[in-house]
Amino acid sequence: MESLWVLAIATLVLFVPGAIVLLAARVRRASWIAGVAPPISCGIASLTAMGCALIGVPFGPVPLCVVVGLVALVGVGVWWRSPREPSTGPRRRPVELVGAVCGVVLVVGAIAAGTRSWLAGMGSLRTVPQEHDMVVHTTLTAFIERTGRGAPWQLLPADLLTGAPAQPYPAGLHLLSAIVARCAGDAVVGLNAVAVVVCAVVWPVSVATLGVMAARRARMGFGIAMVAGGMAAVVAIGLQQPMFLLNHVGGMLPNATALAMAPGILTVLVTMAPAVGPVLVAGLACAGAVAVHPSAGVTVGVSVVAWCAGELFTRGGAGFAKDRVRAVGAAVVVAAVMSLPGLAAVLSQRATVTTFPSEKPPESVTQAMGRVFAVPYDGFPGDVVPLGSGQFAVMLLLLAGLVAILVRGGPWGLVAAWGAWAVVVVAMYVSPGRGWEAGITRYFYNATFRISSHLNLFVPVIAALGVVFTAAVVARRLPRLPSLRPSAGRWAAVGLVMVLAAVYGMAVLPGYLRIAQSTVASRFSSPTPYVRVSPDDLAAIRWLAPRVLPGQRVLNSANDGSTYLYVLGGVPVVNVLTLGAAAWPPSYALLEDFNRYRTESDIRRALTDLDVAWIYVDTKTPTISSAGAPENWVSAPSFGLAPGLLNLEALPEVRPAFRSGTVAVYSVDLNAIRALDAGPPAGRPPVVVNSTR
Repeated sequence: MESLWVLAIATLVLFVPGAIVLLAARVRRASWIAGVAPPISCGIASLTAMGCALIGVPFGPVPLCVVVGLVALVGVGVWWRSPREPSTGPRRRPVELVGAVCGVVLVVGAIAAGTRSWLAGMGSLRTVPQEHDMVVHTTLTAFIERTGRGAPWQLLPADLLTGAPAQPYPAGLHLLSAIVARCAGDAVVGLNAVAVVVCAVVWPVSVATLGVMAARRARMGFGIAMVAGGMAAVVAIGLQQPMFLLNHVGGMLPNATALAMAPGILTVLVTMAPAVGPVLVAGLACAGAVAVHPSAGVTVGVSVVAWCAGELFTRGGAGFAKDRVRAVGAAVVVAAVMSLPGLAAVLSQRATVTTFPSEKPPESVTQAMGRVFAVPYDGFPGDVVPLGSGQFAVMLLLLAGLVAILVRGGPWGLVAAWGAWAVVVVAMYVSPGRGWEAGITRYFYNATFRISSHLNLFVPVIAALGVVFTAAVVARRLPRLPSLRPSAGRWAAVGLVMVLAAVYGMAVLPGYLRIAQSTVASRFSSPTPYVRVSPDDLAAIRWLAPRVLPGQRVLNSANDGSTYLYVLGGVPVVNVLTLGAAAWPPSYALLEDFNRYRTESDIRRALTDLDVAWIYVDTKTPTISSAGAPENWVSAPSFGLAPGLLNLEALPEVRPAFRSGTVAVYSVDLNAIRALDAGPPAGRPPVVVNSTR
């Protein structure tokens, strides 16, 4: 029961601020409100956090509610002063209204199925996540919730005690997670709830809006277009990529969120008029997505350009493209202005992102083409994911959809957007990070997982249109029967799509979601063999947290469960990034050389200056890549246990204080360490430590 009310709060936090902004701008399209309310909410939260920082007020639920309330008041004034516009559109036929209801039912069903899989895989919203990037996400959420600091220039703090220096990190989603955390009383619960809502609600709703728009561009009626959107949502919720995969292979929640928002934003950019209201809300939506993850600019930009290029092959395509240049160009200007403070900070770190090596070796063109059409499962060897197999039913629907679109003659914009990313995916797998496509892939860490996930922004819509177009062709023959009314074909088309959706939902989707649930569980409720935060970590945290005095820090490696000392107990740890913070050299210097403090004065000075009174060590840690280590201090290609935390029992100033399994806590005698600067203590020779360096 607790999970449901927290999820309800997370849903409200993600959708309500954006919906109020859209209504204030006199946006009446329900698809716009559903599709871009979440990124606009992130944009509003980011602007609010910057305003709070400038006037010295902590960011939290109250300032956000005040800002949203002011927007609502402005909206009331706008609606009051605006002339009443009589409805000029035709009245909806009963079949269209029923189709709309059926589409909503399919979307709700997709949301329910996805939510069930995520919650079952997590076990509970209180379950601590195990993946690498979640170390940062939970810490950042806790920091914002505890301190009220949420402006781009305040995040991510390398030193949790002082809040400085800041390591630029996009935090549009973490701001809303911190709001939910404040309401739930727990940062882990807040972040997990937002993750579930993004992956199980925002994602299918966003895809559904794109499906409705694509069907309307293909000259389908309102009712059948709504059913197409619902079918797209049903297909989307069962796909491994991007939601389940990106959260599984690295905890890439912000990138997954930006991809979840992209279809809704694309819907607005393709359909908006070049007027002030639409331009402002589209610009704010783009700015919100960029605040979540700057790569959203590339995702949306490439997709919009490709869509417009495809529309050139339709009647009136040149005029459409011209209108898009004006409208989208204005929205981009608005987004750039709103995103400037955050981008200025993040772009200073662009070299760290763009120079990452790809995680996979080159493949043949045939193998790469298979990744485009076969909708394969992806992941790392040894995972629960069935590598080597694909989502066969989705592949058939994709191929059928491409054929149906070819026969019908559109929408070419949709095919062009999918095709553009397909070309990028093939090129990347053939020459990862080295070919022409690196101009795009470098903004995604040259990671094949992140790039290939872009295909599935469009696969559900293509698959849904294949079902709808086929149903329409079959149903079109019914009115020729003298005993049937002319509207029978439209009713039959809606009914046939619902039957096919029910068959897919009962025969295919449960199998996909069982694999998805196992995928989630392997990083939450059943983290075997991948464990970063174990019961031993939680026991150590419970013991140590009440013993750390104000002003003291705990030396740790963020590649274990030690960061949850801060997340759960508010205890400042030295390291919040697994390889140390480039902006704060003591963080990685201590990881490398702490056990040499008896011979290195710089290490002693760092310990005493930071008041490091405790050390937290877990000898069983996950193995991660050392790419991106500051000053390349890790000599090996992989990293597990920090060399500076080895052999601590041999150090006389460091004493064991607690042990549970592989986790040990040591107390540090800082007075004795200070005395080393006056020479070795009488009767105690210097200690030589055999540290791997």
